[in-house]
Amino acid sequence: MNQAKISIKNLAFYGFHGVYPQESVTGTSFRADLDISLDPALKAFQDDELQHAVNYETIVQETLQIGTSSRFNLIERLAQVMADAVLAHHGVTSVCVTVHKLVKGMTPEPQWVSVSVWQSKSDA
Repeated sequence: MNQAKISIKNLAFYGFHGVYPQESVTGTSFRADLDISLDPALKAFQDDELQHAVNYETIVQETLQIGTSSRFNLIERLAQVMADAVLAHHGVTSVCVTVHKLVKGMTPEPQWVSVSVWQSKSDA
């Protein structure tokens, strides 16, 4: 069986996620990595037509919208909401979303903390 995936790496955004009150005021830098498994039966593999493909540009826009417009206490929840949005696309069979958060106040500074969520349509 053929397998295909889209990888989106280092999608950078600024958000106000975190449990500490100051995080909702000052915000911080985030990055997201998405590994998206595709249905090998997608018509786009045969006809080369965008309307039959999983449009990664739309996925990037949706992911950035979630990261910059919503607010979550935990990056675990942020990653899950992003994964749910990607998985809703026709032709996507599974997704792994990793959210990286720049954490200040740790020694040595700065450090990135990451959470990954793996989900497939059969899990939903």
